[in-house]
Amino acid sequence: MTERDLAKQRRQSSPSGSGSFRHRSPDPVETGRVLRRVLLCLGIVTITLITVCAGGVKAYSISTQAMMPTLQFNDRILVDKLAYRWHPIERQEVVLFRRPGGSQTPSIMRVIGLPGETIEIRQKKVYINGRKLRDPHAHFRGLPNPGGELKSRDSLAPTRIPADQYYVLGDDRDDSYDSRFWGPVGRERICGVARTVIWSADETGVRWERIGRLRN
Repeated sequence: MTERDLAKQRRQSSPSGSGSFRHRSPDPVETGRVLRRVLLCLGIVTITLITVCAGGVKAYSISTQAMMPTLQFNDRILVDKLAYRWHPIERQEVVLFRRPGGSQTPSIMRVIGLPGETIEIRQKKVYINGRKLRDPHAHFRGLPNPGGELKSRDSLAPTRIPADQYYVLGDDRDDSYDSRFWGPVGRERICGVARTVIWSADETGVRWERIGRLRN
């Protein structure tokens, strides 16, 4: 048998019948998705390391339901501790603060009322200086009013916010322990503003869609 016959026999016995193997091409959509996730993680790690080393941010893990659905259990966020050196605290910003009453445990909620304003709550709706506030982040689950010491959850008589103090509320209005119960927060107790979600996971795995975003 000649060398040509041997080559012909090898081609005929190959799985494709054509003398060569066909390799499956990678899915470009899936490849792009994986690459974006890798680049996102690398970018977040790099920015986190730089800012943490510079002392300008604090990483904070969400452990309560007060800000759901905006912030969820096990979201890990970056808090900018230097932001308010350059600009004033603004309404609708999500801030990290130490609650009044001596508590040193940090909390995170949304600024709703500013110093000098008059705030009022009528049937769960917030009014500032007599005008209904546009409140797109408020979330209501229809939980009954707990009554007792917490009966002020759904209503608040017109109350003037003192100078250098801020009225903060959780986005989960039916299940948030906030300024409705213990009053406004002094400026000196506000530590910084929340910037972005740097990590998020639950029992099912990583919640990729949450990383890199924070709806303010």
